Amino acid sequence: MAAVASSALLVSSLHVANAASAPEPAIEAPQGKSNSLDVGTVKDIGGFLEDQLQAVEGVTWEEKATTKKFSDRHFPELMSRSAKQLNLMSAKNLGVQQETIDVVNVNSSEVVVENSEVLSETNEGTKVEYLVRFTRDIAELSDAEDWSELIPYELTIDATGTIRDIVAKDDEYLTTEATMQSLTSEEEEIEVDPTVPGSENDSGTSVSPLPPNVGEMAVAKLSASNKKKVVNYATKWAKSYNPAYRKYGNDCTNFVSQALYAGGWKHVNGYYKSDAKWYGNSSFTSWTWSGAENFYRFARNESKRASRLGSVYSLVPGDVLQYKSAGQKNMSHTMVTTKKINGVPYLSYHTNSTLNKPFTQMKSLKVTWFAHRI
Repeated sequence: MAAVASSALLVSSLHVANAASAPEPAIEAPQGKSNSLDVGTVKDIGGFLEDQLQAVEGVTWEEKATTKKFSDRHFPELMSRSAKQLNLMSAKNLGVQQETIDVVNVNSSEVVVENSEVLSETNEGTKVEYLVRFTRDIAELSDAEDWSELIPYELTIDATGTIRDIVAKDDEYLTTEATMQSLTSEEEEIEVDPTVPGSENDSGTSVSPLPPNVGEMAVAKLSASNKKKVVNYATKWAKSYNPAYRKYGNDCTNFVSQALYAGGWKHVNGYYKSDAKWYGNSSFTSWTWSGAENFYRFARNESKRASRLGSVYSLVPGDVLQYKSAGQKNMSHTMVTTKKINGVPYLSYHTNSTLNKPFTQMKSLKVTWFAHRI
């Protein structure tokens, strides 16, 4: 997740008070009412958030500074430093892995708050979630294409309108907090059966170095024209939801299944809990359609529609990438490859609606990768 602006709000004009030590007072955002925040104040704070994130984007990309992987959730003592200072600090000082941007070149970027929702209100303050869209024009993509991410930000704001805490619910948050589940929220009761062959028998794939340009042992299951249909569907619906299908809170596998159906995968009707069945529409979905672990079992073990790749970098457009978060025995997330440029796969997915995100910007996640030839 290096260099993604959603990692932190770290510009000198904004400080977040640490609830435990509170070394300095929080800088006040636009003032609200004494007991609750009105709609205007919520909107004003959204604009304030938007401005600060755009400033971080400028430092991160336009100056092409050496980047780093860090989290304001784990390093509150760094809150008083500016983003530029942090960018130039050494990995030793930050206590994290440091890397440079050597593949992705961002020409320009835009940050827009698309929506806001008050999650809770108490006498102590208000929690507001802002959905922030990052759109990046990168040199590796054509003029008509972008790298786009929609990331929720949860702000805790006291009764005076002062921001007390900010949590970016980005990919790093979702993996480290283990909030992405292998199944949809309505179907969480399913458990892995250790007697069924599944991901526990697969060691995952390597992410480095870039492999030589050689043929794969796996045989492609879809033709090139069908895989193009997978890509076209994923590109069209990555930033929104197709009303022809159900929508889930954890929507990643549901989205990928839709793309594969558009590319030629056929429904297999039957008992919805069976790992050998696969189907979905606006009313019903099998667990294999909408649950990451169940999808894995269907695609790899039951139907043999997918086969293992030895490296994430072997993915081509139309292929699928999954990962298992550290400490989890079920698959956590499912993505589809929509581009491959300079040997790097670009991924699109739902839950945090994302289009054409370079794998180089997520490879540092603490997960085990599972790359599938479709």
